[in-house]
Amino acid sequence: IIGFLAFLYWVVVPWLADRAARRIPVSAEIQLGEAIYNAMLPDASEDSNASRLVNEFFDEMSVPSHYPVRLHIIAGNDINAFALPGGPIVIWTGLLKRLNNYEELAALISHEYMHVAGRHTTRALMRKQGGRIAIAMIFGQTGVVAAALASQAGELHSLSYSRSLETEADTAGARLLLLRGFSRQAYPGLFDVLKQEDRGEGVPEIISSHPQLDKRKKMISRLPFPPTATAHPQLERIFNELKQRYP
Repeated sequence: IIGFLAFLYWVVVPWLADRAARRIPVSAEIQLGEAIYNAMLPDASEDSNASRLVNEFFDEMSVPSHYPVRLHIIAGNDINAFALPGGPIVIWTGLLKRLNNYEELAALISHEYMHVAGRHTTRALMRKQGGRIAIAMIFGQTGVVAAALASQAGELHSLSYSRSLETEADTAGARLLLLRGFSRQAYPGLFDVLKQEDRGEGVPEIISSHPQLDKRKKMISRLPFPPTATAHPQLERIFNELKQRYP
């Protein structure tokens, strides 16, 4: 019985959740993401100028998307970033301050964007909340779902993905950078930043429940990055402006 229940929990439920998430219309995901963002961060101190710069950074990366991706820079010491359904991506200034160059920022954004594009947050919510959310969203009752999730807004920012979804986001994000001529050090540089924080008193939320950083670096190193990276002067300029605000 225990083995059967474990099989249901670890295999059947994730499979059903993924199937349900893929049936949800993009428009419903967008509406849900906006509602959750507004519920989660009603009193958050967003740096509008920094948000403008990081959105300019993303636009300069020329990433085609079905979602209206919007990045938000939130003042706070958290070493964290997360993506919501339909496009909102939140980055805390505590993490932004620790980035050393524009390639590390590009790696962070590409990773979080792949959570959006891969519907990882929606799939994780399906696993956590059950089929009732999928049924409500499929039949257009997004407002009902958003209201239900708003009561748990404090928990959603730390919603963890499975290791397989994290690996998927790493791989897809790294391939996105590969196609744009970034060096192979973009992701390892980001991982090194997170690893330094991991030596402190607590594990940064962004890497909790994630695969080991050394394994992630090794996986990225196998991808066929070009021997010579392409210069991205506009991305470097924008990053330098951000670092002037948050050195």
